[in-house]
Amino acid sequence: MPLALLLLIGLDPPAPAPLTQVGDVRALSKEDAAERRPVELTVAVTFVNRHLRDFFVQDVTAGVYVEESPLALGLAPGDRVILTGFTAPGTFAPAVVATGVRKIGSAEFPAPELHNLDPDDNRWLDARYVEGRVYVQRYQYNGVRVLFSVATAKGTAVINVPAAGLNLSRAEALVGSVVRFRGVCNSPRHDPNTGTASAVGRFLVASLDDIEPLPESNGSTAPIPIVNVHRGFVTGPAPFARPVAIRGVVTYALEKNKVQEIAVQDGTGAALVYPSDPTDLRVGTAVLVRGYRSPRSNAIRLDNAFVTVLDSPLPAPKLLDTSAEQILREAQWGRLVRVEGEVRASAEREGERLVTCTDTGRQFVVAYTGPGGAELAALEPGTQVTVTGVAFPAAAPQDGDVLCIRVNEPGDVAVRSRPQPPPPESWWTARRVSRLLVGVGVAGLLVGAWILTLRRQVRRQAAEIRARYEREAELSRSLHESRRLEALGRLVGGIAHDFNNLLTVILGSGQLVRDLVPAGTAADELLRTILQAGERGADLTGQLLTFSRRKPIALEPMDLNEVLQEIEKLVRPAVGDGVRVVTDYAPGLPLVRADRGVLTQLVLNLATNARDAMDRSGELGLRTRAVMVDGRPVARLVVSDNGCGMDEATKARVFEPFFTTKPVGKGTGLGLATVYGIVNGLGGTIALESAVGQGTTFSIDLPGDRSAGTGTARAVPARPRPAPAVGPVLLVDDDPSVRATTAAILRHAGVFVVEAESPGAALDLIRHATEPFAVLITDIVMPELSGPQLAEQVRLRCPDIRVLFISGYPREELPQNTMPREEDRFLHKPFAPVQLLVELQALSASLAAAPAAGPQ
Repeated sequence: MPLALLLLIGLDPPAPAPLTQVGDVRALSKEDAAERRPVELTVAVTFVNRHLRDFFVQDVTAGVYVEESPLALGLAPGDRVILTGFTAPGTFAPAVVATGVRKIGSAEFPAPELHNLDPDDNRWLDARYVEGRVYVQRYQYNGVRVLFSVATAKGTAVINVPAAGLNLSRAEALVGSVVRFRGVCNSPRHDPNTGTASAVGRFLVASLDDIEPLPESNGSTAPIPIVNVHRGFVTGPAPFARPVAIRGVVTYALEKNKVQEIAVQDGTGAALVYPSDPTDLRVGTAVLVRGYRSPRSNAIRLDNAFVTVLDSPLPAPKLLDTSAEQILREAQWGRLVRVEGEVRASAEREGERLVTCTDTGRQFVVAYTGPGGAELAALEPGTQVTVTGVAFPAAAPQDGDVLCIRVNEPGDVAVRSRPQPPPPESWWTARRVSRLLVGVGVAGLLVGAWILTLRRQVRRQAAEIRARYEREAELSRSLHESRRLEALGRLVGGIAHDFNNLLTVILGSGQLVRDLVPAGTAADELLRTILQAGERGADLTGQLLTFSRRKPIALEPMDLNEVLQEIEKLVRPAVGDGVRVVTDYAPGLPLVRADRGVLTQLVLNLATNARDAMDRSGELGLRTRAVMVDGRPVARLVVSDNGCGMDEATKARVFEPFFTTKPVGKGTGLGLATVYGIVNGLGGTIALESAVGQGTTFSIDLPGDRSAGTGTARAVPARPRPAPAVGPVLLVDDDPSVRATTAAILRHAGVFVVEAESPGAALDLIRHATEPFAVLITDIVMPELSGPQLAEQVRLRCPDIRVLFISGYPREELPQNTMPREEDRFLHKPFAPVQLLVELQALSASLAAAPAAGPQ
């Protein structure tokens, strides 16, 4: 049933169907989830947080978080339940607010998804039951839960275990082990600007029983010499990168942009270490490092590392005297080295002092981050220096810099010799003379360049002025076309108004005659056909009024096939005899909410565009299909031709206003732009397929109206019902045929009617009437006085009179003060007798309910 009719008879629209799959909930946008859509999910409980009274559930499609509710206290992991409630936007993804939970048994846990702590897994595995193999770095106990910090070669995470009944010694025994865990992936922390999950994963595990040490991988993290570090794997269903452990002395430590970079060296080699959490370290500190060998670097680099300070000191690392060439050739990254070089330049970038040097033709950069550093900035080009620091690959090579030696203090750059100043010389030297000549030449070149630039500016300004005149000419042509269309619209609107008067006579008289003929006879069927033709004529005038913008767009459920069959009668003469129109209307289309007028304009625009593309000779196809898009029924309209087609450049701009490939004066460039606007206004989508020489196909998807079923036939005008008891009616209309037909309808229904051919005649009847009139039925646009002006004059003598305004113009085109009182009614021509009697019944009811007015 249409929504407007539901509201008219006082019924609420039907509630939306509840969502029954978790995947449908997770597919909602944050805005859609905030609309509190109903859900009824059959799911398994995967985790219950009894402290916060929230929980997680999952079905075969996805998992979802259920917000805080007392209903969580009666649940346990593994329960199979029917969950009812509504959606909520959540903090990271759509969530559910539970209003009811009914247990229906127990369920096996869903097969866990593999999570390797990659930050992307935090997004697409959110709220799912997962499994991972990780290295336990440390644990914390906060009185409510135990938090394990874990890592893999892909990333880091925190595992939350409720502390109730927990053996802390058992938790402590897991530190330093490779374990397999099972739990729910929870990503509540995210960037509000991008909506992406944080890089650090988070998992909810029911108990320590779900964290199992892997015997085949433990005992493998004993410290080894740095030179023996390599990338290994733990065997199993999915390869798991094996963590490694080293011991050594810190030779460099820097934290920048929340990322810590450490160099550690032992007696065999050196490693670059990137901890998962920054640690306060000093140069010379003995440390134990556990992490993962990176495959992306030829250096020994440990990512997602955990650093522990040792109580006992280790031997100081050995200083290596080397050269830039040897460091690069032997990949001596992380080693404490001493290199000699010559200063080329000094600069500061992002708070870091950089000195560019060369060593026997090989360029490298000396970097210092810390307080001071003025002596480094004072180094002149040509200064010979000895640099003691740690070798790093350059993070962002500049001008061939691929080696960076980081120093811990400015004194690590020792000056061996400074450049000698040049001897003094007289002013008139060959160098200065040559410079003077060069200056004069440069000045001449600058003057010539200025003249060339000035000429280019003059040409550019002339081109801009010419382009401005061309744009103004194009706008003038567009304005002329708009005025021509506006004039045509006014003409069409006036013709449609006159036809509405004629159709009022046809429909009213036909219904009266049909009332006099016995139902089911041949005459009754002929009269029924006449009334149907009149209704179609009313639709055509409505389309004309819509074209002239004198009728507002009224969306109502309609059968697309039925509308296309009517539009087809307009398309065939519009495209001409040389174009063959082929139709294929699929049955069972869902009803769409649309307006017949705008659908007519849409199809005619596409048809005329196709006619021009085929040079008035070819085949035009009109086809419909019922399809499902994103689980929703859609009525698809396909308009195709076998014309010249379009290239890629034309397809990219085809929906732009005023864009046309036709010669000047042959097209406005508004046809397809209007089609695009109509489709968007109806909530649909439009797609274009075309190639040069292969024709063009437009596919338009209009969403189905779920409040209605499939297409229905047009209703035949009902036989008028008797009017309620009402006092005398004064009928005023300057069109004799409309006035006579309206009076006949009322008299046939038993109403006493007095006719007046003009407002002046109506006022004379009022002055000489012996009994006051109960209802005034008047046209709006009349000579002498308008309908509203006549109503005000009549109310001076009959204050209680009710007024029904009738007009062939839509109500939206009439003046704003057309109906000065709320109880006044409006009826648009053409109207059926039953519509007139319904309006009269409403006026009679309001007249009976209103208190009598006092004397004026």
